[in-house]
Amino acid sequence: MRNMRLWTTITLSIATAACLVGAVPRSAIAQVGLPCAVVDPCCAGRPTYTDPNYTFGGDILVGTREVEAGTNACVTIFDITQPYPGNGVNFAAVLRYHGPGDSWNVTNLGSVFGLTMDKYGNIFVCATSCYSADFVGPGGDGAVYRIANGTGAINTFITLPNSSGVGLGNISYDCDHDQFFVTDHEDGKIYRIKTATTNAPTAAIQESFDPMLPDNGATGFAPLGERLWGVQWHAGRVYYAVWSQNCNETSGPPNSIRSVGLLGAAFDPPTDQLEIVLPAHVLNYSHPVSDITFSPKGSMLLAERSMSGPSSPAAHESRMLEYVCSPAVGGWLLPNLNAYVLGVSATCCCSGIAGNGTNSAGGVDCDFDPFSPATPFGRVWGTSDAINGSLTVYGIQGLPPGGGTPAVSAWVDFDGSVASSEKTEMGDVEVPCAGVITATELSLFTAEPAGEALKLRWQFGDASDIASVNLERADRVTGPYEIVAADVHTEGGVTVALDRGVGAGRSYFYRLVVQTKTGERLTFGPVNGTMADANGKFSISRLTPNPSQGPIQLEFSVPRESHVKVSVVDVQGREVAVLADGIYRPGRFPITWDGTREGAAARGGVYFVRYQTPAGSLIRRVVVTP
Repeated sequence: MRNMRLWTTITLSIATAACLVGAVPRSAIAQVGLPCAVVDPCCAGRPTYTDPNYTFGGDILVGTREVEAGTNACVTIFDITQPYPGNGVNFAAVLRYHGPGDSWNVTNLGSVFGLTMDKYGNIFVCATSCYSADFVGPGGDGAVYRIANGTGAINTFITLPNSSGVGLGNISYDCDHDQFFVTDHEDGKIYRIKTATTNAPTAAIQESFDPMLPDNGATGFAPLGERLWGVQWHAGRVYYAVWSQNCNETSGPPNSIRSVGLLGAAFDPPTDQLEIVLPAHVLNYSHPVSDITFSPKGSMLLAERSMSGPSSPAAHESRMLEYVCSPAVGGWLLPNLNAYVLGVSATCCCSGIAGNGTNSAGGVDCDFDPFSPATPFGRVWGTSDAINGSLTVYGIQGLPPGGGTPAVSAWVDFDGSVASSEKTEMGDVEVPCAGVITATELSLFTAEPAGEALKLRWQFGDASDIASVNLERADRVTGPYEIVAADVHTEGGVTVALDRGVGAGRSYFYRLVVQTKTGERLTFGPVNGTMADANGKFSISRLTPNPSQGPIQLEFSVPRESHVKVSVVDVQGREVAVLADGIYRPGRFPITWDGTREGAAARGGVYFVRYQTPAGSLIRRVVVTP
């Protein structure tokens, strides 16, 4: 789920930023120095149905599970419209919907785990083999099913080439290119799939990407270290989880998160890189990450799922983890290993060690309804076993942003029954965009320098139900935001605003707050705009420390959109490192040279930072001490 209903691509610097770890591939260099607290456009349109039994008008959750007793349902929509009954209390009265005539069941879908939604409000679920009893649906072991917005009708969206008994991993929607990414447990590949026409009921494989060793063509599960599960499109990259170990298979390397960039809509294999190595949990192993999402503040949230084999679930040994992107170190940091406490202390199934709050069942997503006036976003929802002390509530736990415990969380039991254990039966969870879908769509929203002002331009696809629009500005992507007193006019149907209250060389974030004629409040954005330096020149404005024994921080300025290159050369003029190479918009860009050349530590001596611009080259001397 993402933070705004911007359903078309915005070509801004924040749309290509990523948090990079280790050596940066040449084709990804242009991302260095850009903000990494990136908020993606909303890719999860809120579904509505003509069924008279569907009366949900507020906030909803969508979840998958093994099978519900009585209805045989495996996909559920929950009406979580506030007020909640109170923290630490099961939301027993929540309304649940399983499709027309409870049709979202294992007969029509088979067993499903992976889950996403597109911008049209359709739900997509993946066939799985991760439960204790797995049913094969009409589309086969490699099926992705589409649940249509409006009617709730099911059809097989695509079937990937899976052998008997081997399911898929997870699925993610890329709203920049209106396409999907699916991980496959069969061959360790990520499949890029797309419909031939907009919002069509079926899709076709566009290509596949095999990030680890090439698939040997044998049937059955990809081996550990080759098997992929969680997947998420974010800021022009596809993040994915590599399953290398679990509780009965601990000899392999740690589980990890990797990512690969996109070149246009297609995979760019040379940009594939390691992002995170998961820390061990108990007895020096961890469980695979089955779901990945990104929060409204740009952090990465991971949900592990306890497994004792490729198709054998376990419980009580998996975590929800939040990683924060740090430009200073060029990687993802785990500020608090135990921030998100899912469920209560319970023991099972391999280590025999009671884990406090390590009951993740493998699903995670973020809610954008404000949790409090001080937080611009809401709860983090995760599927969980053993949420309460008597081990009778199994379902979805909504934690405060930043972490918490069951005592300060909202609880939703999956089927409303607390009569028996449903251990290992929970699946994935998704939160669509807050509010009710209207005709209001934003087709354009940009910010760029215009003399001593920043020029904002926006246009709505259908403005017939808009009562008012406020432009708001902040120094940080997370706010606080204030209304901008800008000069506003129209040019050819596009609204143009000039914000003159900005400073040279500074970066700002903007959003639009819309009030509809029916009283709904919608928020679009943020987008990023950066003013050029006051001197209007290409320059290297910072180079510290110098001399240095370690990483060197530098900042370069771009007065107008240009192709620039920043590199490090030795005294013989040989290029030893490329720090930036690409087209940059006006602004200041901090980057770091980690002091290496060709992957190894640079020898002590004199080096030169070379900044190549359309106006010529700038050279700055730097000394590396042993």
